[in-house]
Amino acid sequence: MRADLDIDLVRCFTAVADTGGFSSAGRLLGRTQSAVSMKIKRLEEILESRLLDRDRRSTHLTAEGERFLSYAHRLLDLHDEALRVMLHPDAEGSLKLGVISYFLPQKLPELLARFARAYPKVRLEVHSGLSRNLMPMYESGELDLVIAHKRWPAAGRTLYREPILWAAHGDYRPQLDQPVPLVTYAYNTLFHEWAEEALHHAGKTYRVAYTGAGMMVLIEVVRAGLGVTMLPKSVIPEDLRILGPESGFPELPIMEVALYGEERMETPLARHLSAFFLDTLQSMGLMEQKP
Repeated sequence: MRADLDIDLVRCFTAVADTGGFSSAGRLLGRTQSAVSMKIKRLEEILESRLLDRDRRSTHLTAEGERFLSYAHRLLDLHDEALRVMLHPDAEGSLKLGVISYFLPQKLPELLARFARAYPKVRLEVHSGLSRNLMPMYESGELDLVIAHKRWPAAGRTLYREPILWAAHGDYRPQLDQPVPLVTYAYNTLFHEWAEEALHHAGKTYRVAYTGAGMMVLIEVVRAGLGVTMLPKSVIPEDLRILGPESGFPELPIMEVALYGEERMETPLARHLSAFFLDTLQSMGLMEQKP
């Protein structure tokens, strides 16, 4: 007898894999831990494979789980895309979106491509940059929607909050008697202000080793060993070293990212795009629940 996959079981599995535990997956999905556990057990029975190993401290994927995870993500992407296409077939028009350059930089191109497939009649024009440049464009009407820091007078819907951490090359060793070589955005950006204030309060000096506008460029500069930078936790590559108080680096603020513009759109396009990003962030575990 042929076995069929239940999409709800697949969604539970990816939630556990992406969040790292049954409890966190339950909070993400609005389910109890025992309900998530039962669904994972049922999925393992269908696939005749053990997907997860769990002990008192952690949950991790088995080799079979690693193999199935990429298929699970693709199944969910196609399932959700099909729903959007069928439920909103007439969504069309143009939408100008502004996105801060450190909003999921490794995943954003893929997300925009998925949105384009789900809404082929929507002409999406994307502008990437810093909040200080995007928000004036939004306020003047040049942009319809903006994803930026929640620090502006305009009302915005909070998407997620995320810690900012210090990061450096894996071989970097702080020289306590030397200024910190800072790889940063321009001087008057929020990240630079945070770094300057934190280092000042910690009694540390710094020198600017590199300034740039793109997060991926800053990451490559840090990979080359030219200095220390500040990055959202979710975008720090595994090959970079996180520097904390044990290395003499002070804590940085929590970044709050918000979506601006939903309330002033006269078409449902903004709602479609907003729902798309909210669902995506939730599936990634950045949001514990939808706002």
